[in-house]
Amino acid sequence: MVLSRLNSSEHEPSIFMGASNSPTQSIWDLQLCHEQCLGTLAHQLSATVSAALEAATQNHYVDLAATHQSILEAFLNTLGQALDQATLAIATCSTTQSSEYVIDHAVLTLGGVLQNLKRAELSDKAAQLAIGRTFSFQQLKQLQNDLPINLWQISSSQTEINYLIIHWHSPIEQRPVNGTYRHSFRQTHLQKLLIQRALHQAGAALKQVAMIANLCEQQSQLITQNQVLEQANQRKSQFLANTSHEIRTPLCSILGFTHLLKEQGYDPADDRQQEYLNIILSSGQHLLALINDILDLSKVEANQLDILHEPVDLHKICQTSLTLVKEKARDKGLQLRLEIAPEVDFLLADPLRLKQMLFNLLSNAVKFTQRGTVGVRVNASDNMVHLTVWDTGMGIPSEKRQMLFRPYAQLDDESIRQGEGTGLGLALTQKLVELHGGSITVFSRVNYGTQFTISLPKAPVCSITESDKQAQAPSKPVTNGQPVPAAADLEPKFPILLVEDNDNNARLLTTYLNKLGYSTVWVANESEMWQTLERSQPALILMDVCLPHTDGLGLIQKIRAIAEFQTLPIIAQTALAMAGDRETCLAAGADAYLAKPFDLDKLAHLVAQFAPVDSRDLV
Repeated sequence: MVLSRLNSSEHEPSIFMGASNSPTQSIWDLQLCHEQCLGTLAHQLSATVSAALEAATQNHYVDLAATHQSILEAFLNTLGQALDQATLAIATCSTTQSSEYVIDHAVLTLGGVLQNLKRAELSDKAAQLAIGRTFSFQQLKQLQNDLPINLWQISSSQTEINYLIIHWHSPIEQRPVNGTYRHSFRQTHLQKLLIQRALHQAGAALKQVAMIANLCEQQSQLITQNQVLEQANQRKSQFLANTSHEIRTPLCSILGFTHLLKEQGYDPADDRQQEYLNIILSSGQHLLALINDILDLSKVEANQLDILHEPVDLHKICQTSLTLVKEKARDKGLQLRLEIAPEVDFLLADPLRLKQMLFNLLSNAVKFTQRGTVGVRVNASDNMVHLTVWDTGMGIPSEKRQMLFRPYAQLDDESIRQGEGTGLGLALTQKLVELHGGSITVFSRVNYGTQFTISLPKAPVCSITESDKQAQAPSKPVTNGQPVPAAADLEPKFPILLVEDNDNNARLLTTYLNKLGYSTVWVANESEMWQTLERSQPALILMDVCLPHTDGLGLIQKIRAIAEFQTLPIIAQTALAMAGDRETCLAAGADAYLAKPFDLDKLAHLVAQFAPVDSRDLV
């Protein structure tokens, strides 16, 4: 609180009478009167502050404006009972709204009786302090000469400034001369002391209430934040439970059917065992897709997911996406449809991410449709291409649509197996659409179906030529301008050095590469690698990045430091899947990068790029 008075040396009252008109009133009686006044004020202010504290405790809310009004009214009325022949008013300026001061409270004290200035019959000058009158600060200072008045600042904060205004109605027109009235100086001193102490009490109460309101607001914010955190924690707990279910389900199939194959002995001609293998393969792919969704969402939220733009054959990518859900749709008796407008053919986008978006929407459509049809419709308007995934399923109630794109959130449906899905698909799809510069909208009617529409910019598509389309057709890898031969065409003794610490992964790679016609030597650590390199130089090294007690990237750098190995092809392989891993491997000296789990077709294609074009060139 800032306590001050403007020009206090001017316009002092001729006599301070307290509650009596007697100029010879005992100073001790006057002091007693003032102490009683301050005691009464302290009691009233304490009650107001206690009421505010109780409201904050019970309701987590304080009506700050109303409480301020109560404090200022109590202050003005109590002080007015101790000062006679005076008009007391409070002018308030709301610093956040205007620069004008408004008279909020005003009382007239005559003979110890208080009157509200709105109802009192006053002179024109005194009426200037009636409730509701407005002044600028300069006008308030001018009143000091017009009435005259004294100004006392009650309190100030970031949002409000209050001034106590006192206009003395002295029966004597001139200031008293020395000795005219006994005790005049001491009475004036006591009057100043009373006002200052009352101001201090009011200011302290205003400060306490402001602190209570501030703490109350902080408490409300903490309660809201705790609720948000609790909801997030519940969603994450549900996500972990769902993810655990999603992981354990395919693992059960993988482990169970693998156990059956081990017990029965593998017979390639047995159709039932071929079905087992298909289940194992599809279950493993499901696990990989789940992990990729989690990683992709993390990359998007960290702004670490790169989007590639290249011409995409819309018919082909839509057909591929439908194929991915064909089996599930068939199991439920659902029809699949594809409609593409003739004028829409190619789109400039990331083909992998576009397929991922369509697959996520189609998976949801099949999951939440019990009968009828699921389809994809593609058309264009203005500069946008619209890909709509629609179904004839259960529909989405309007009150649940706001949670559609929240990570880890899932819609409840009794027809769906409890815990199926992780709640990441739509959230990831929305973020991938936005990374493409597009938007996603949803339209749904309960019991009639739902459609999600992805709208992507199509402007670059118009410039695609026929040669561009042909460039999208699958082709064999090329080395030195010539197609790379299939593995069966290669010299059987093309030597590959595999540096891998995991026995199962090493067995998988050596078996597959040997099947393709390559000669593979496996080593499990750095020491064995150097011993092998001392005996002979391989044509290619497959280097695991994470080795026990050894950094695979550091090993690549050591190899590159040796002159005879500077041009030796090295493919880095790692189970890490974070943004920048590929660039890190290439910067360390690797020629290529391969992520685990291995796509065996991609592995064969990548190794073939470094194999000789003509086996006759081999020594």
